[in-house]
Amino acid sequence: MASKKTRDRKYQLADELKEHFDTYQKLFVVEVDNVGSNQLHEIRKAMRGTAVVYCGKNTQMRRVIRELEETRPELEKVRLACKLNVAFVFTNGSLPQVRDMILENKKASPAKAGAMAQVGVTV
Repeated sequence: MASKKTRDRKYQLADELKEHFDTYQKLFVVEVDNVGSNQLHEIRKAMRGTAVVYCGKNTQMRRVIRELEETRPELEKVRLACKLNVAFVFTNGSLPQVRDMILENKKASPAKAGAMAQVGVTV
């Protein structure tokens, strides 16, 4: 069973996600497989003032979105996109500009044992 401190943190993060959906008009759903915490930190620093990156547990994000769907049914598509490792990038700015910022921070990751190759490999 979760401790009181952990439970309070979950409620705080849920409230933060609800606030982001109320504050921002546009969002990206970004796949974050093989993205390290340091790289995510660098992306957050680069986007500061333009966009907010929110990473959380998929089950918690789906629960919050399901609650918001009662008043905003268009969020069903966002909830259905919460598969595997995803992050939300909230913004009120220009979507092409934010997309370019995301792509600028894209880095190649080293191969790991048992991982599927993301690009074609020739031996």
